[in-house]
Amino acid sequence: MKYQKTGSTEIQPEANSKRLKARLFWSILSAAIILSTASHWLEYHYSYFVNSSQKKATGLNISRPLKYGSYGIYLASPPAEKTKQRRVVFLGNSVYQNCEIIERMQIQANTEGLGLALFNLAQTGAGIYDYLVQMPRALLFDPELIVISFTNMAFTPTYGNHSLPRFRTDSVQSSLDPSAVSVLRPSFYLRELGVETAVDALISTLYPFKRIDWLLRHNLDDIIASHAGPFPSWFRGAFPLPRLNLAQEWIDRTGSQPTKVPGQAVGYEETEMLVREVIETADRKDVSVLFIRQESGGPRFSSPDVMPVILRITGDYSQASVIDLMANYIPEEMPDGVHPMGAEARNLYAGRHYKAVVDTLNILSPLPAADINPAVREAEDFQRGTVDTDFSRYGEGIGVIVTKDSPGFVEYDFDVVNADRSYTFSVRYAAAAKRPLELIVNGEHAGFVATRKTGGWMPAYQQWEHTDITVKLKKNSNAIKLTRDGPFPAVDKISLLPNDQK
Repeated sequence: MKYQKTGSTEIQPEANSKRLKARLFWSILSAAIILSTASHWLEYHYSYFVNSSQKKATGLNISRPLKYGSYGIYLASPPAEKTKQRRVVFLGNSVYQNCEIIERMQIQANTEGLGLALFNLAQTGAGIYDYLVQMPRALLFDPELIVISFTNMAFTPTYGNHSLPRFRTDSVQSSLDPSAVSVLRPSFYLRELGVETAVDALISTLYPFKRIDWLLRHNLDDIIASHAGPFPSWFRGAFPLPRLNLAQEWIDRTGSQPTKVPGQAVGYEETEMLVREVIETADRKDVSVLFIRQESGGPRFSSPDVMPVILRITGDYSQASVIDLMANYIPEEMPDGVHPMGAEARNLYAGRHYKAVVDTLNILSPLPAADINPAVREAEDFQRGTVDTDFSRYGEGIGVIVTKDSPGFVEYDFDVVNADRSYTFSVRYAAAAKRPLELIVNGEHAGFVATRKTGGWMPAYQQWEHTDITVKLKKNSNAIKLTRDGPFPAVDKISLLPNDQK
């Protein structure tokens, strides 16, 4: 019976069923659109411009690591402001992420006036698969050079008796974003994204709620705890929050001594293919790649020795190179075999990587020379003065100037090509107590420098002070004098940086 009567009303079951299905469809579609829109808005809310702020007083570049460790590379965007500076993007692991290596390199670049902007996209625990899938995000920064710092463990599926995941960070979450699809080759998706991983990445792209779920829960936890107090332990057990570092799980596993000798680690069979894909992904955008095998050493990281493979591969490309710094491993400076500990060890570490980057850039295209000779001066290379040089105690490994008697002074001659520019004075020194120095330029008082304490007198406490003091220099020779009625701090370097090169 197709129709029934209830009183005078006719009910049409088939028509009602169609209307119900239509309403259900449009309700689900509307909810999906609202959910997607809301999650994209939240992703936008949590996104940020990398290195967006400057030191307002001097306009110097700064460098910062990713905000969320091994999470959130897809939240990091290139700075909004356009500059003429040469850009370098760094991919790496926890050393770059947590040890302030890139920050130190940027300070050195600022001091030398090389016009470099360094962007740190390193994620803790990253391996070669992560580096490949991170390339699209790195290329958004329009770099001239991408630097990949790695350990041998980045190229092996095993560590002792432990299995390591291919993707060790959350970077694969963005592999189906438009920016990634336009750069990565189809062969990558066919080879690496199984059904589960592909669906996972697709949902993450359509509904970023998934990829920022950990961040939302963490913030919600903080908000609730601040108003209602910490959650009870039973609640934590029933509803655990996700850990804020995807790499943490496998890093925890590898923290124990493996039962198999680490030296037996075998590299990925596809190592050559992966390295070539990284280089060619950058090459398609006319971007060069520099691989740096970092200083991590000891039996934990002795194998697989991937240097012969990478050396051979980079030799096939004009815009790829590799530098091996593993020989600089010093157990006392890196107690865990990976991370340089202490300010001086990190300064030395950053200096080696900085030199590798600058040398590579000079091969690609010579960096502009400053019009002041030289722009950075070792403090002990003075022309006149009553100070003493110290290479054994306060200046061990670096060389500094100090004073035994007071008053004291030191004077430098700087030759300038262009007199129509202003310069900012900077000084690198260590001081456990305030010992400000008077700066005199061509016989005229310019201000005071080295005005604060750095925490100690020894080399580990050396810091750059970029002052607000701007001076006008005449063409050819200029006399720069530092003087003090009392003892000097331990001064390592001074610099005069043209303001329009910052």
